[in-house]
Amino acid sequence: MQNQIYLGTYFPRSYSESYQLFTELFRNEPVLRSVQCKAVLNILDIGTGTGGNVLGMMQAIVETGLPTKSITIYSIEGNEKAAEVFQKIVARFNAIYKTGFVLHQEKIIFNEYENLGRNTNYHRFRRSKNGHCAVDYFSQPVDRYSGFSFGMAD
Repeated sequence: MQNQIYLGTYFPRSYSESYQLFTELFRNEPVLRSVQCKAVLNILDIGTGTGGNVLGMMQAIVETGLPTKSITIYSIEGNEKAAEVFQKIVARFNAIYKTGFVLHQEKIIFNEYENLGRNTNYHRFRRSKNGHCAVDYFSQPVDRYSGFSFGMAD
């Protein structure tokens, strides 16, 4: 019941805000060129929930015509039911739009006494070769600037 209430109230708002934000970003030519030149986009979303924000971004990517075979979404969510809903949404989106967004999910619950910097069982922060902050997670590095941080040099 709680997920249904969320899907009916917050999800549409999150989707709409994210969709509008990324649509506007992709209208900016330097931003679009910056994304188009990437061979691979890795997107890290912490606290994904049912994925309204990510879905809005996915829709903007599709409408922009960016290739989706090289886009991976790394999702961290503690609520199993919300993660299941998001997994179904991504699968359905891929089927409808014939896209290839790849989804990797991890269940992590942070309590009030821990934070990302202290939760070393799951990842660690480090400086990448290019000096940017990167997150080692899912047994491979996910550079937080490899996705949607525009204007950063590799």
